[in-house]
Amino acid sequence: PAHVVDLSGKMTLNELIAFIYNADGLLASGTGPLHVAAASGIHTLGLFPISRSINATRWAPLGVKAEHIESDSDTLDSISVGMVFDRISDWIN
Repeated sequence: PAHVVDLSGKMTLNELIAFIYNADGLLASGTGPLHVAAASGIHTLGLFPISRSINATRWAPLGVKAEHIESDSDTLDSISVGMVFDRISDWIN
């Protein structure tokens, strides 16, 4: 959509960390930005497959406002838009 701005690869690491720190929340897979968000104390939602090497048991974000959803397979296909919406809609309440 026209209102979406893709910032992929357009920030330095310090700029990305500052951007995340000033965000209201972050939705991501188990990557560095997910953990930066959780450590920053903002709402954080991680999406994880059940695969043993990359599952939430091992890589879930840690923080007061951090949570995760784990799929029931090796892909994220079982995580629906509705499941994500239910979690992030609570962030504004």
